Amino acid sequence: MTTPLANLIPGRSGVITQIDIAGPRMRRVAELGLRPGVSCHVVTRTSGGGIVIAVHDGRLALDRETATAIRVSVAAGVCL
Repeated sequence: MTTPLANLIPGRSGVITQIDIAGPRMRRVAELGLRPGVSCHVVTRTSGGGIVIAVHDGRLALDRETATAIRVSVAAGVCL
């Protein structure tokens, strides 16, 4: 099952399957290490609607628009 990264609740993980962003924003997302096949873990939500994720050896804050454009695969039967 795939869902936008923005839909995951804190404590849940997923593997990036698709990124629906173009142009300079896509380049920046790739520079941050967010590519299909990368595992990420939602740490917390921000007051503005974004999320903080743990990926690789660090944490990244993503705005809601970016997090919605990133689709992740989650295990079947896992609460989002």
